[in-house]
Order: sequence, then C-alpha cells, then structure tokens
Amino acid sequence: MDLDFLIKKAETEVELRKTKKSEDISLLSSIVEKIIQIAPKEENLKLENLFNEIVALNKFTGEFYNDFINKTFPFSKRVMRHAVDVEPYYNNNDQALEAYLIFAVEEMGLDKKKTVMPFIQHVGRGHFGSFYFELISDIRLYDKINPSNEIKENLIEIFKTTKFYETKNKVLLSCVYFGITEIALPLKTLIREYLQTYEEMETTLQNQDIHTLSNKLKSNSANISYFLRALSSLKEGNFNEESGNLYEIYSKFNGLDDYQLNEESNLEPYKKIYDKSKPLIQRLKQSFS
Repeated sequence: MDLDFLIKKAETEVELRKTKKSEDISLLSSIVEKIIQIAPKEENLKLENLFNEIVALNKFTGEFYNDFINKTFPFSKRVMRHAVDVEPYYNNNDQALEAYLIFAVEEMGLDKKKTVMPFIQHVGRGHFGSFYFELISDIRLYDKINPSNEIKENLIEIFKTTKFYETKNKVLLSCVYFGITEIALPLKTLIREYLQTYEEMETTLQNQDIHTLSNKLKSNSANISYFLRALSSLKEGNFNEESGNLYEIYSKFNGLDDYQLNEESNLEPYKKIYDKSKPLIQRLKQSFS
C-alpha cells in the first residue's frame, strides 16, 4: 500500500481523535503499524510530523511505542524527545523516555542490548521503590557508559520540567545508571523545595480533609526518601539512613486507615507521626541549606 496514502489516512484518524469524534484507537494503531513496516529509513518530514501528533494523543496504550522502537528512523530520537514533553498518560510518558534512551544510545554507536536494554527490562514502569537503586548496581556489570552531553542535558531538562512523578523518578534512575552526576544540583534544589513543603504542612493539619492530607504526607515523605537515596547512589553524600527513616515515616502514614479516620474526622494519628518526623526534617533542611 502507498506510504503517502497511509500517512493521509493516519492524519485523518488523528484529527478525529483530537476532535473527540472517535475514541477508537485500533484503526490508527493498525495504520501506524503498516507505516512503520513499509516506510524507508530516511528523513520524511510528513511522517515525523504525523508521529509528533500521535504521541500527543491520549492513547491509553503503549502499543505505539512498542512498534516504534522496532525500527530506527533518522528522526526517531527527535520524536521520542518530543513525546516525553507531550505524552499525556503517565505510563506512556515513562515508555517514551525509555524509547528516547534507546535511540540516543544507538546514535552514540552503542549496542542497546548491552547498554540500555538491561536497565529497561529490570526497572518497572510507572511505580518505583528505592530497591531499584540496588538492582541498578547489580545489573551494571559492563564497561562504564559515557553518555553524550546531549543525553545529559536532555535528562536534566526532563527532570526539571516533567509533570509526571513516575518520569521524574525514571530520569533519576537513568542518571544513576549512566553515571550522570550533573543531575545532583537540580535534585538538591528539588529536595529543598520538598522539605519546605513538608514543613509547611503543619499549618494545614487542621484545615484539610483527611484524604487530601494523607496523600500529601505520603507522597512528600516517599519522594524525599527516594530523592535522598538517589543522591547517595550518585555518591553525592550519604543519606541512606535519612532515606530509610523517611521511608518508615511514609509507611506509618500509609498504614493509617483513611476510611476510618475520615469517618471519625480524626487528624490526631497524622499529627503524632508528623510531630515525630519534624526533627529529621529540620536536620535535613540544615544539610541542604
């Protein structure tokens, strides 16, 4: 089937999706699969623009990325870098970052199977835990990769700008895996912001519903714990003990029965855990002042 015909057909489907006249992604997916199969590995502005439109759609599936990484076009890395900025679904955004890393490593002339694929295969998508830092050190058995300045700059930029917690954490894991210590400076800035936010929660303990408060306390304590662990893994200080202590605090918040507390409108259990965490937060604020 003619490539230009398929591109026009796909463009029509994209417009239908954008105007919400069609919620079905299956036809577009099948057209894209055919396009990837028959398109030559050469620059094609129409095709690049089409893919840039597709990655911004709310697809609810990572099938597009699975197809896309099986064939390398000259514009593949550019499309995936754009995808990280515009992909609206968090799991797909994470997958777009992985695809970007694959194409970036290939462009450096490195074997993706010996470099980035072990990382992608072992690290989960969408949800993270500090244990991944140990896993990374276990699988990083080959010679040290020296990522290009472009990869470093892009990962740091993504870390600063992404709205997705999952993508931000995947960037951190990627930087530890590739030995990109330059991420430490923006990471420390973010830790300071989170510590300040956590400390300021004391003034809102009486003014928020329990569900909102619970989510904020859990996410802040978990994030700070994770970020501290990343710093330690980058050998930018040793914060493993503090990271572990904060994770314990997160676990205590997480162990509270939100439904029961909401029924009783009782904030006291949260206040008790929060008060016990304050000295640790103060010490950390001094460390990052």
